[in-house]
Amino acid sequence: MSLFERSHILLGDTGIERLQDSHVVIAGVGGVGSYAAEAIARLGVGKITLIDHDTVSSSNINRQLIALQSTLDQYKTEVMAARIKDINPHCQVICQQTFIDQANLPKLIAQPPHHYDSIIDAIDSLTSKTDLLAYCVSHTIPVFSSMGAGGKTDPSLISEADLMDTSVC
Repeated sequence: MSLFERSHILLGDTGIERLQDSHVVIAGVGGVGSYAAEAIARLGVGKITLIDHDTVSSSNINRQLIALQSTLDQYKTEVMAARIKDINPHCQVICQQTFIDQANLPKLIAQPPHHYDSIIDAIDSLTSKTDLLAYCVSHTIPVFSSMGAGGKTDPSLISEADLMDTSVC
């Protein structure tokens, strides 16, 4: 049985090849980003760039996939990269331990030398998030963005919307 046999049934040869040839950035490897990174690794994405400046802390254990007693004080990107390689050894993983801001975006996300098929925005800093989204829009890079849910208690209110239609990010 191949690693991606179930996905192959659904997507066929062309779909699997497209995934294996794709490069996805995960910006923020915390509560949302760690789950997103694992999901796309299990799907068969061939190259993943992880961007996060933070290390795993004990306060992350209740909500982050990578947060364990054994991973405390390690860079989130490095812990996630090891997990991805354990799941999908064919996936190339690039780690960037940096805080995303307007000044370093051109270097981090520039095309060329990089080519990204899409970016998953799982950043929890509003300024970094808006800097990344503005950069992606101005450079026509597909981006999927997750907004914060801290303090929210009604999951039935979760919805999909254009960023301009959201409030209290």
